[in-house]
Amino acid sequence: MTVPCVGTFVADRRAKAKPPMPASQRLVADIREQITSGRLKPGDQLPRESELIDTYGVSSALIRSSLRTLREEGLIYSRGREGRFVGPRSAPRRRPPTLTERVAAAVAERIQAGEFGPDEMLPSEAELERQYAVSKLTVRAAAALLREQGWAYTVPHRGTFVAPRDRWPQPTSTARA
Repeated sequence: MTVPCVGTFVADRRAKAKPPMPASQRLVADIREQITSGRLKPGDQLPRESELIDTYGVSSALIRSSLRTLREEGLIYSRGREGRFVGPRSAPRRRPPTLTERVAAAVAERIQAGEFGPDEMLPSEAELERQYAVSKLTVRAAAALLREQGWAYTVPHRGTFVAPRDRWPQPTSTARA
């Protein structure tokens, strides 16, 4: 059997099978099913357009058209350059951490584990680039985030050091007494 714009398939004459679903309809059905099943929750960020193009093998225009259908159904919403998210606009946005945030979190975990003590110099930019396989810009942004969070301080022309313990962020507790 041949399905226009999809391909030619061997049909089982005994079964009354439906023709294969075009990729754009499969995209809409897949995302709809992930939302209704709860695998995607309100506020979750959808994959980027380029990832959807790779997954479904369709054009950017077809991806946008498919996502427009989901938006019109009220299942997703767009936030400009931030991306597309599940649920109503009132749902808090949840997105995966950026590379910078992941590097900063990894270094903070190492500080908490005692690998680097207070007032001890952190590894150099070049060493962190090597350890985390990231660019100098990512390392510098991670250091800035560590400073902002209270994990570290920088002495110009000397390096970045672990902040004293009393400046470290306090763990947030979700348990109630």
